Amino acid sequence: MPFLLESKSREETKRVLNSLTLESIQTEDRHIGFLCEMLTQIQKSYSSRIKHDSSEDAFNQLFVWPFLDVIAPKDISGGGFVSGQPALESMTKQLKVVGLYVDDKNVYKSDEPVKLFDMMRRQENLLLKTSGCFTNNDRAKINFDHRKGVYAMLAMLKCVADGYR
Repeated sequence: MPFLLESKSREETKRVLNSLTLESIQTEDRHIGFLCEMLTQIQKSYSSRIKHDSSEDAFNQLFVWPFLDVIAPKDISGGGFVSGQPALESMTKQLKVVGLYVDDKNVYKSDEPVKLFDMMRRQENLLLKTSGCFTNNDRAKINFDHRKGVYAMLAMLKCVADGYR
């Protein structure tokens, strides 16, 4: 794999990958497109000039979002990955049920949810919770983020359970 990391451009990376995958394409390997996308993301991540340990967003931008973007839509259920900090719909639904919902300004902002779509129902099934940059040693932030993530997952599980009533 060193040849991939040493590639100077996307075109060179594609050329190397295409030469490696010619035999696989001829045997109709259905996973080769996914593998090419993953290897391309690895090459982009390691050749980027962004410092991976400068911030939480820089780490996510290099090593998390690109791979979730490749993986999420590949699911049979037609999943989708949303980057940024969208409101967690599961938490909003549960707050409304118990009468604690205030307004749209005070909603729970999740880091990055992955949503799976089945029939007419949109369901959040996976939540990314990054606790700072790569070398973060702030124990208080890590502990707080983990607890926030647990509450978010509980809300998501409750919404899944409510769907089976």
